[in-house]
Amino acid sequence: MNKIQFDILRLIKENNTVAVDELARELFKTEEQISYGIKDLTVAGYLDQNRLTDEGVAFLEKHRIDNAVILAAGLSS
Repeated sequence: MNKIQFDILRLIKENNTVAVDELARELFKTEEQISYGIKDLTVAGYLDQNRLTDEGVAFLEKHRIDNAVILAAGLSS
């Protein structure tokens, strides 16, 4: 899975939309790239009839970020 496909899955889960033009605008990609990504995700079993499958939800859950550490440096004045 590449970054575009992962971002498509994430946005579909967050927004419950599969509108190619909206996804393209949100991801700064062409509609053709989004269409190919959706097709590949459907073939892989992560999407079915433009909806997330259980496998797609499980994949996103497996890659969920639980916490983060933000490192900052600089002159504090």
